[in-house]
Amino acid sequence: MAAILAVSATSYVAQAQMTNEDLQAGDTVEFEGKKWLVGPNIVTNPSFNDVTEDGKVTGWTVGGNNTFKTQSDYDALAEDASYKQMYLSSGFTAYTEGGFDGGAYIRSNGSGGADASSSIVQRWNIEPGFKYYFTFWMRGQGANNQYVPCVSITPEKSKCGGMNELKGLDEPGKLHNGTTLLGKNGDDLSESSYGYSNYIDNDTWAQTSIFFNSENNIYLQFNSRWMTSTTCLDGFYLAKLYDIETTSKLDILKIQMRAALENALIYAETLNDYPGLQNPLYDLEMFYGDDSMIETEEDALNATAEIKNTVKDVENAVLNAAEVQKLFTKIENLITNTAYDGIDALTDAYYAIYDTYDPEAWSIEDYSSAVESLSKAVNDYYYSQSYSDDNPADYTFLVSTPQFCIEEAEPTIVDGVFNYPNVANYTNGQSNSDSSSEGWYKGAFTDGDQRLNYVQQRMCWNAWATSFDEVSINQDIEGIPNGYYTVSADLTTQAGCVTDQRVYAKSALSEAESASMNADNVYWMVEEPYEGKWETLTSAKVMVSDGKITIGAKGTGDNEHLPTEFGGTKEDHRRGWFCVTNFKLHYYGPLSEEDTKAAFEKRIAELQAQCDTMTFKADKAAYQDSINKYKTASSIDEMNEALAALAVAQTTAAASISKQVSVKSGITAALTDSIDNGAYEGDYLTMATKFRDCMLNEINAEDATYTEMDSIVQILYSFRDSYVPTLVEARALVVTDSEAKAVLDKNINDQVTDFTTMEALPLQTKVEKYVADLETAMAECEAFNLFQSGAKDYTSMIVNSDITNSSSNSITGWNVTVVNGNTHSNSEQQVDGNTSGRYIDSWNGTAGALLYNAYQTINYLPNGTYKLEAMTRTSGDTGAYLYAMADGDSTTTKLSLIELETMNITELGGPYNSMGEDSIATVMDTYGSIFADVYKRTDGGATATEAEADTLNANGGKGRGWHYTNLEIEVKNHVLTIGVTTDSTFTEKYGGEPFTGTWFSADNFTLKMIAEGDNSDWNPTTGITAPGEAAENELEIKVVDGTIVSNGEIYSLSGVRVASGSKVPAGVYIVRLGDQSKKVLVK
Repeated sequence: MAAILAVSATSYVAQAQMTNEDLQAGDTVEFEGKKWLVGPNIVTNPSFNDVTEDGKVTGWTVGGNNTFKTQSDYDALAEDASYKQMYLSSGFTAYTEGGFDGGAYIRSNGSGGADASSSIVQRWNIEPGFKYYFTFWMRGQGANNQYVPCVSITPEKSKCGGMNELKGLDEPGKLHNGTTLLGKNGDDLSESSYGYSNYIDNDTWAQTSIFFNSENNIYLQFNSRWMTSTTCLDGFYLAKLYDIETTSKLDILKIQMRAALENALIYAETLNDYPGLQNPLYDLEMFYGDDSMIETEEDALNATAEIKNTVKDVENAVLNAAEVQKLFTKIENLITNTAYDGIDALTDAYYAIYDTYDPEAWSIEDYSSAVESLSKAVNDYYYSQSYSDDNPADYTFLVSTPQFCIEEAEPTIVDGVFNYPNVANYTNGQSNSDSSSEGWYKGAFTDGDQRLNYVQQRMCWNAWATSFDEVSINQDIEGIPNGYYTVSADLTTQAGCVTDQRVYAKSALSEAESASMNADNVYWMVEEPYEGKWETLTSAKVMVSDGKITIGAKGTGDNEHLPTEFGGTKEDHRRGWFCVTNFKLHYYGPLSEEDTKAAFEKRIAELQAQCDTMTFKADKAAYQDSINKYKTASSIDEMNEALAALAVAQTTAAASISKQVSVKSGITAALTDSIDNGAYEGDYLTMATKFRDCMLNEINAEDATYTEMDSIVQILYSFRDSYVPTLVEARALVVTDSEAKAVLDKNINDQVTDFTTMEALPLQTKVEKYVADLETAMAECEAFNLFQSGAKDYTSMIVNSDITNSSSNSITGWNVTVVNGNTHSNSEQQVDGNTSGRYIDSWNGTAGALLYNAYQTINYLPNGTYKLEAMTRTSGDTGAYLYAMADGDSTTTKLSLIELETMNITELGGPYNSMGEDSIATVMDTYGSIFADVYKRTDGGATATEAEADTLNANGGKGRGWHYTNLEIEVKNHVLTIGVTTDSTFTEKYGGEPFTGTWFSADNFTLKMIAEGDNSDWNPTTGITAPGEAAENELEIKVVDGTIVSNGEIYSLSGVRVASGSKVPAGVYIVRLGDQSKKVLVK
C-alpha cells in the first residue's frame, strides 16, 4: 500500500497528495481514506523507447506543441559509451540505456522557456470527476530547482501545455480555471513551490508521484522548462484509479488488455499497403475481442504481452518490407553497373524474390526471409570478384558509410565529380539529413570541430581542431576474409595546413600507411562554387590473418607553426586538420603461409624491442613471459591466438612505458635538478637526496610495476610541496616560551632524523601526518605567543576571516553546507563598495527554503571569554544567526539573531515619505547601521576619510545594508567553533526560529578576548608525534590465496590500512613493523 509523504526536506509544498511507491496496473493504493486500484498507463511511449527511423520521439511534443524530432544533422560520433546515446534533437538527447530502470530515457541539451524547443510540452486526456495517479522520474536537476517541471489539470488546452495555469485571466478576455498540481508556473507570485518529495542528489534518479482529483478538467498537462544540460526524464505513468469495491484487479488487467488491443487495431488500419501484415493483428481481435475467455490475472497479462509482441513483430516486418525495396534497388544497380563473376547467381536470387513479392499475402516471416536471402545474395556477389595485384577486388562494401552519407544518398562519380541525388538540399559548410558517420569513431583527441560536413562539393568527415597532437577518424571492421588489403580515401585541407595527413590500415599482424598529403595536390576554394581539389591517398598493403582490420585517416598537429608561414591565411595552430571521404577497401587475395610467418616473426621482434625498453621490472618480466610463451607459434590459428593475447599484453606494456616516461621526467627529475642546482642545503639536502634515492630504488625494484607509481610519486610531491615548506615555516617560527620551543625543536629534530636516515620511502600517510603535526604545533605556539604577549585580538586565528579566499561554491577554511541556495559566497555588494571583494551569501527565491550553514573550529585558543562579531545582513526577520560553541560541548551553543534593521533613512540622505515626513524603513541591502554610523560621524561625509567615503558612496550613496552582529562565549578547554546559519534543523535545538527570508550575508569576522580564563596548565608541548621506536620482533609476512598474514601493519599504496588475514585485491602492498618495511605483491 502506498504511503503518503510528508513535506520534503527541501521545504517544497505539494498541492496534490504525494506517494513514494512506484505503482503499476492492478496495484492497490489508499487515497482520501479509501482503497483504489491503479488502472493502465495512459501515457504513450512513457520511457522514450520508441523513436522512429527519422528520429521522431513517438507520443511527445516540445515547446509550441511541435514535433519532438531529432536534428537532421545527427552525428553518430557524438555517441556516449556510458549512456548509449541514440538520437540528438535540438533540445534533447535520447539514450537507450541508463534510465531509472536501466532502459531508455531523455536528457535536456540546454535551457529554454516554456515554449522553447528545449522544453517538453505534453498533454493527456483525462475524464472529469475521477481520481488519478501520476508519476515520473527525474535526474540531474539541482536541489533548489526541483519545481522546473510544471504539472496542471485544466478544462481546456492552454498556453505552453499548462505552464500558466492560474485561476483568473491568463490573457485579456480569456479565463483559465486550471490548477497547478506540481511545480511553479510563470505567473505564480506566491512564495510556495510545489513538489518534489523524493529528491536525493543530483546524480540519482528521483521519483515524483501524486494522487489528484480531476474535478471538471479534461487535460493533464506537463511542461518542463528552464532545465539544465544534465536534466533527465523517464518513467511516466498516468492512470485512473478504480473503486476497489466495484472493480477487481482482473478487471483492471482486462482494461489494460483491451487498450493494447485497441491500439493494435488502430495500427492495423495504417497498414493498407501491407494487407498480409494486417492479418495477424486482426486475428488478435478474434482471439481477445471477447474477453470472457480471460478468466485469471495471468490470462490477462499473457494476452496483453502477446498483443504487444505481435505489434512489435509487425512493426519489424514493416521495416523489413522497406529493406526489401532497398535491396531490390541495390541489386538492380549492381546488375546494371557491374559484372562480377557471380552476376548470374545474383540475378537468379533477385528474381526468385521479386517474382513472388506479394504484399497482399506476404507474412511477417516472408519479409524476414526475403531480407536474409537478398542480403546473402548481395554479399556472395561482392565476394565473387576476381582479384590480382594489378586489379584487386573492391571490398568497400565492408566499410560502413564510406562516403559519410546514407547508402541511398551515395554519389555517382564521373571523371572525379561527385554527383549526389539530393545535392539541391545541401548547404556548404553544414551536414544534412543524408549525412551519416555510422561505424566511425574519433581518436584519442575528441575536441575541436570534428563532425559531418558538406564542403568542397563533397559529403565528408570534418576533422578540424587547433592545438592538438593528432586528430583521426577510425573504423573497426570484423568478419572479413583473411588476406592482403589496402585502404584509400580522398583528403583535402586549407592552404598552409598540410603536415602529414594520411590514411592507414592496421591489423594484429601488420600496419600500413599512405604517403603524406602533398600540399601541391590539394586546393581549398573559399568562394562559390567551392570546387576545391582533393587528393587520393592509398596505403601500402596490410596483412589480415584474424578477420579484423582498422582503417582511417589521421593528421599530426603543429603547435609551433602557423598556416601563414606556409602560404595560408589563418593565424592559429590548425595545421594538420583535414576533411576526408570516399574510403575504399581493396582485397588482393589470401595470405601466403610464408608471408604470414615472416610478418609474425617481425611482429614478435617489434614486441621484443618494446619490451627491452621497459624500466619497471615486474611489468617487463610479465611482458617477456607473454612473448616467450607465444613466439614459437607456427600455424595460422596459433599465430592468431598469439597475436590476440600479445595485443592485451602490449596494452599493459605500453601503459607501463608511458608511465616510466612520466615518472622519470616528472617529480623525480625535478627533485634531482633541485638537488644538483643547490636548491637544498644542510639536512634539507640530505632529506631530498634520501627521498630521491628511495624513489629510484622503487623504480628499479624487482617488483616495480607501473600501477604503483602514481601513489609513490605522490610521496615525493608531498615531501617537496608540503613537508619542506611547512618545516621551513616551523623552524622560522619565533616561540616565546622556552619550554614550548624546546619541545617543538625536539620533535622537529626527531622528524628530520627519521627522514635523513630512512632506507625506504615512507607511506604517504606518514608524510601527511608529519605535516599535520607541524601545523598543529605551530598553531598552538602562535596562540600561546599571542597569549603571552597580552594580546586581546585573536581574529588572526580565524582562517579566512574576511572571506577573501572563496568562490561561488567554496570558502577556504570554512565548512559549508548549502541546501536550496545558489552560492557559498558572492561579490558586488561589500560594505565599502568593492565589487570584487567576496562575502558569505546565498539566496533562494522561496522564503524560508534556504538552509545554509558555514562554520570552522578554532583549536589551541587560550581559555577566556570572547566576543565574536561579524558584519551581517538579511531579508528575513527571523532565522538567520551568528553562532558559537565552546570546547565541542553543544550545551554551550550561543545564537545571536542577525536582525532585519529598521531606521530613519531620511537623516542618512534618503528620501522623505509620501507625507513629507522622515522615512522610517526596514532596510535589507541598503543603508544599515554601519553606513549610518559613518554617515553621522563624518557629518554626512564632509569629514570622511577615503575609506569612510568608500562606504558612504557604495550603492549610489545608499549603502549595502550591513550591520554588526555579535555574541559572547566562554572557552574553558581551548576550542571554539564559530559560524553563521539559516538552518532551522540546527538552530531550533538552541531556541532559534525558522528562517523567513530569501537571503543573508556575512563578512569580516573578528574574535576578541574580553576576560581571561584559567590557562595555568596550558602549554603547547604536544602537536608533533615523534617517530616510533624500532620494533623488537622480526617482521613476518605470509601471502596465501590472496590474503596477507603478518605481525606488522599492512597498507595499500594509497595508505589505507588493511587487516591482517583479510582477502585483498591483486596489487602491491606495504607491510611495516616499527622501522622495518617490505613490499608484497599479491597476484
